[in-house]
Amino acid sequence: MQGIRPSPRAELLLFLYTTHGYHLLFASLSPKTTMPSESSTQPSPPPIPRAPVPSETEMVNSTGTNAFTNRYQIIKEIGHGAQGHIYLAKRRADGQTVVAKQLNIHSIKTWKEYELFHREAEILENLRIPGVAQFYEAIECLDDDPPCSYIIQEYIEGISLQQMIQIGHRFMVTEVYDILIQTLTIIDRLQHHDPPIIHRDIKPSNLMISADSKGKFKVTLIDFGAVANPQIQGGGSTVAGTIGYMPPEQLTGKP
Repeated sequence: MQGIRPSPRAELLLFLYTTHGYHLLFASLSPKTTMPSESSTQPSPPPIPRAPVPSETEMVNSTGTNAFTNRYQIIKEIGHGAQGHIYLAKRRADGQTVVAKQLNIHSIKTWKEYELFHREAEILENLRIPGVAQFYEAIECLDDDPPCSYIIQEYIEGISLQQMIQIGHRFMVTEVYDILIQTLTIIDRLQHHDPPIIHRDIKPSNLMISADSKGKFKVTLIDFGAVANPQIQGGGSTVAGTIGYMPPEQLTGKP
């Protein structure tokens, strides 16, 4: 007797659960949650925690005469790493709130790190798909001390999936399903982009959760710093991504 084969969508969800660390998300399900029947009425999802835009009084003074500070006023630092900072900023021309990702060129140890930053900017410049923050521009300030490069993108009001898990948000099954389907849809759009794009760092901290016009979860994929283009041949075997979330072949430097 032949066994029942799960649907392709169910197989994708199972694949994500077993190979991409989404057990963290499933583990955060409410113990009282059950799969809904077609006739049942679902309760409204809890409000999504928001990260409000700081007021004018919270702005940090930005000094210098470079191309970045001429165009943008830094509001606050919202993240940092070994190679630079991520700032919430305001565009001086129209007051638009943006996110500025900075690369401190003195901090990089190899040319490949600089190349990856610029690859991210080049790919985002030509990428216009739902579920990815809009790219505005890339700026280089090589005469500054230290010299820096910047990627300017749309500001997404919300918090990451990782932050939601850390603060103890209890997900309903329908919310988990919706987040996974939206994430898969974004990945599918990237794969069918011309040329195809491989993000290489899909993880909860790179999935921003905000609210749409109906109050439901909206997923936005961020941080294309490890992005790969499979059409580029002979590009070396750089390992990029996060241990625990990358597939085995990525550990060997393959896309």
